[in-house]
Amino acid sequence: MEKMSVRIVRLLAVWALVMVVVQCCPQPCTCVDKSVQNLANCAYKELLEVPTGLPPNITTLSLSANKIKLLKSKSFVTVTQVSSLWLAHNEIVTIEKDTLAPLDAFSTLADLRSLRINNNKFTTIVQGTFSTLTSLSHLQIFNNPFSCSCAVEWLRDWITTTKISVPEPNNIVCDSPEHLKGTMVTNMPKLSCKAPVVTITQQPDLETTELAEGPPSCLRVRLRNPSATAGLGAHHFQPELPFSSAVKWSQ
Repeated sequence: MEKMSVRIVRLLAVWALVMVVVQCCPQPCTCVDKSVQNLANCAYKELLEVPTGLPPNITTLSLSANKIKLLKSKSFVTVTQVSSLWLAHNEIVTIEKDTLAPLDAFSTLADLRSLRINNNKFTTIVQGTFSTLTSLSHLQIFNNPFSCSCAVEWLRDWITTTKISVPEPNNIVCDSPEHLKGTMVTNMPKLSCKAPVVTITQQPDLETTELAEGPPSCLRVRLRNPSATAGLGAHHFQPELPFSSAVKWSQ
């Protein structure tokens, strides 16, 4: 009889634990607590962002096929045990700093082994995004519209040297610029990625020059070589140089 009572108490404890997990599962997700994996399934729910209130013990989190556009910093700060994160088939363009690395969206996911961010809208991925994911062994980034500029050169080199499995390299391709459209990122050519240098070669003698009243005069310079500033987050560099009479730039 005593053994039976102990058994009943244990079963009640397990049931209570399961109920706690179920109760803290956010709508409209479904959470399943198993001995092998604890799954939070939030796929196909038209979510616009990562839901809050996820059970802290989940190991697999599916957010696939939603309408998420931005991975905010600390999106996964409460689910540090996640080893599989599925974010495929969303509309993600940006991973905020402090989400993955060093304090970015994924920075708290030390156990993350599988990451799926394929079929999104990434045009670039910031260098270092995956550097803190020391357990990562599988990464899906195919079918994203990458802009093959200086900002993506690191990714080209990283894919070819990393020990992490990066499947379907034939579908990791450039969407722009037009002359590289369809080119595999790993085959994109090396670019000239040095920032342009603007040099002022002549200046007026400020001791003898008469300055008229009113707003200061400025010379506006526009560099017409987008590749020189690609990776700097701008399509052109437009400095304002007061009272310069001759300007040249080198690249």
